[in-house]
Amino acid sequence: EIDSGDSSQDATPLVPQGLEEISAEDFEEPCATLGTSGGTAAFYCLRYRQERAPQGVPVDFFIGKDLAHASDELEFYAKLQSAAKNSQPWTAFAQMAMSCPGVSRLQCINPKNQERSHRLILLLENLRQGFNQMRLLDIKLGAETSVACWKGKSRLNAWKNQLVDQRTNSVQEGFRLEGIEGPPKSLEDRIHAVMEAKGLAATAKYISPKVIKRFTLQRLRSAELLEFWLDVSHLGVGSEQHAQHAAVATFQRLRNLLMAVMNLEVPQQWIGSSVALAAEVGSFSSEPKVLVKVFDWGRAELNTQEDFQRLQAAERESRSYYWRQYLRALGRLYWELGRVVLHRCCSNSWSVLVFELRAMSPAVVRAALLGELGATSSVTISMGLFQMDPKGGAGEVSLPLLNQDGLAGSLRMHVQAPSQGVGTCRVQIYETQTNSQVEALTGMIV
Repeated sequence: EIDSGDSSQDATPLVPQGLEEISAEDFEEPCATLGTSGGTAAFYCLRYRQERAPQGVPVDFFIGKDLAHASDELEFYAKLQSAAKNSQPWTAFAQMAMSCPGVSRLQCINPKNQERSHRLILLLENLRQGFNQMRLLDIKLGAETSVACWKGKSRLNAWKNQLVDQRTNSVQEGFRLEGIEGPPKSLEDRIHAVMEAKGLAATAKYISPKVIKRFTLQRLRSAELLEFWLDVSHLGVGSEQHAQHAAVATFQRLRNLLMAVMNLEVPQQWIGSSVALAAEVGSFSSEPKVLVKVFDWGRAELNTQEDFQRLQAAERESRSYYWRQYLRALGRLYWELGRVVLHRCCSNSWSVLVFELRAMSPAVVRAALLGELGATSSVTISMGLFQMDPKGGAGEVSLPLLNQDGLAGSLRMHVQAPSQGVGTCRVQIYETQTNSQVEALTGMIV
């Protein structure tokens, strides 16, 4: 949902030192609204006019954000520009943040009534630029994503955010998935299964599907969200090579971000900010385009060494407390992606293919009310092994399907293994010997 109503230009903050007001003549007008996955600020599609784009800058390099909802970000970007000119650590960090040259007063279209009005727009780097089809993870960093009485956050809203923190992956790994653009079919099927699960139908009138979807994403562990992010099976043959190259390239860029953050001179208090992991998923490439950027500075404060020394002792302690959370979250994400790279990309060959059939109970309402005490339960229904012959070849694996009465059938699969354990391994389910659907065997999602 976005707020696209007119904002009073008289109340708009002045452009701070470090940023500039860019002439509206550089851009095509009027600017149409850009769809977003959440938030209250309106975003607009920007394009440079012919021959007005700076040399080497694509015409669609920037998007616009309504400054009526981005005044705090304006201050952050202004200080970042100034700090980057005087400090090498801040220069390195600025390269990992979204570019922001300044603001521009542009004619924009209100999507509610199609009326046009001039608005002061914050120019931000367009993360979609250069992608044919982008898949992007919006990962919110920090075990605590709100602080009462900080940057305009009320105690009530901070308490509400704390309830979300305590019931999502924020409390487990220090970060959570807030949104995803271009999700794979496997994730869409997972969300659909949660929506259709037994027990949720009765609560549909109390909890909207949008809330259930978002809560499902927020509760994904890093191993799960990274697996969904790297799922490019729709590309067919070569998809695993594409996924592995994307994982390695992202791992290297995430390392650059982590080093840039760790080299900053003093602790920062960046509450609720995010890191974006993006990869090309539209077509196969041996070097897919990837991107790692930090963004969302609405409740962030940039401290130089001089700023930090002027703070009171209690304020410095607060900055240090939340800075440790930020570093732990970013470090944990880096480690989890490194684990994926190690186990998925660094094996010379495979000797055994292991099948594990698991079932999960969504427990959305119980988890929302009770937190981790009512977490989603998951059980292993059956397991099977396929021993790969060094010469390659084909074979079958049969997974027994059990219910409360015992054996209910089997799930049979045909496996085609590559020679020397290197290459594409093809698996096809060709027969299910059971009189009931798999989902009905345990009453849970499979």
